[in-house]
Amino acid sequence: MPTSATGISTSKPLQPRRACAGGFTLVEVLVVVVIIGVLIAGALLSLGAAGGDTQLETERDRLAALIDYARERAELQTREYGLRVLPDGYSFSVYDNRAARWLADDLDESLRERTLPPGLDFTLVIEGREVVLEKPKQSGKLQDAPPDLTPQLLLFSNGDTNDFELTLRRADAARHVTLRNQADGSIAIGDVVEERP
Repeated sequence: MPTSATGISTSKPLQPRRACAGGFTLVEVLVVVVIIGVLIAGALLSLGAAGGDTQLETERDRLAALIDYARERAELQTREYGLRVLPDGYSFSVYDNRAARWLADDLDESLRERTLPPGLDFTLVIEGREVVLEKPKQSGKLQDAPPDLTPQLLLFSNGDTNDFELTLRRADAARHVTLRNQADGSIAIGDVVEERP
């Protein structure tokens, strides 16, 4: 191979090698891997959105935890607690023996009145009979009267509850989940169920 005085080769420059027709470059392989990853992520997200209802599950878990908490509180204080269920919310109350009526537990913020997120509502069955859930009515005559906090679901101081099935529903998506009491006083938490048309 002849070289010049400057040390540069004077022969023909080397031709770049051409990739064989059947091979892929690293960039092409990486692009394909990224596209496959995006497709898999999209499929998983769509299955998650169609197969689960996080908001419904969150509300179910919160309600079950609050019922257990109120039941334990009733046992520790030897006072009767209750859950008042409205179509779109719920509140806990405690029975005051001196006033002979149900009152809100103002000492515990976790048992405050709660409203369900839009699109969710309740149905309640007590002792095998469905309870008609209505919003409290505001009467013009009784504006100074305390609100009616009489619960439908009782949490007794001995740890028992009355027999109930509390169903949390998302009507527009035809999904529901049911909480029910067990013989030992615990709460059975159901899975989210798709309603059949």
